[in-house]
Amino acid sequence: MIELSDNGWPHSTSPFRADPPLNSVGIVIPMRDGMKFFKLCLYSVLNFTFPPYTLTVVDNLSGLRTKKQLRSLSQNHPFEVVRYDEPFNFAAQVNLGLRHAFRFPNIRYGLILNADTVVEPDWLTRLLEAIQSDNYGAVGPISNVAIPEQEVGRKESMVKKVERLSGFCMLIRREAFENTDGFDEQFSGGGYEDQDFSIRLSKLGWLLGVDRRVHVHHFHRGFRVDKKHTEEMQENRVRFFEKHSALKEESNA
Repeated sequence: MIELSDNGWPHSTSPFRADPPLNSVGIVIPMRDGMKFFKLCLYSVLNFTFPPYTLTVVDNLSGLRTKKQLRSLSQNHPFEVVRYDEPFNFAAQVNLGLRHAFRFPNIRYGLILNADTVVEPDWLTRLLEAIQSDNYGAVGPISNVAIPEQEVGRKESMVKKVERLSGFCMLIRREAFENTDGFDEQFSGGGYEDQDFSIRLSKLGWLLGVDRRVHVHHFHRGFRVDKKHTEEMQENRVRFFEKHSALKEESNA
């Protein structure tokens, strides 16, 4: 019998700093400043995550104040901070964090979670149920800000097979990540790397799924709209269709 807390939910599980049990999840949160949003994300994970997990924060050139706050938080809560001291590259940051988590052989799943999200009770329990229900390489939730496949609609008790997933919250089977050698870091900044990863997983025979029982709120505060971002997105689009020319032909048909 599962013991419930005063609020009626199972007691949350504290992250492991070392020696996690078999089939644990390595949660990776890439961030740069935005401490207000990060704290919301962190406390939702700490309060609503029940399966065993480790927690790695990948800090990308945050300011001194944020670094001090992270240091203080990590002394009171069992998570690790690793530094990515290069210009923003989402693919490189998540690869760094996931490989750091996978140094423990008992970590069998990696989970990418944007720092401007808030999770709900049982979120990870259900995502694990989903990915273990079939030959899924990766699964994701629905959200208020997402690609069409993951948009909020009528909640359903089902996992829906899809052709792509967004990287704001993605649970990945370790073997699938290793099969693809991770996300393609040639995509500049952030954009198209999650779609590219989805396609490469599918080509290797892995399924992709959206668990429509799981909702993760996404504030979407991290996206900048400036000339550099526009240029990076255009470069990423070109690279994406160079790698997957059949998709461009389909879109032009």
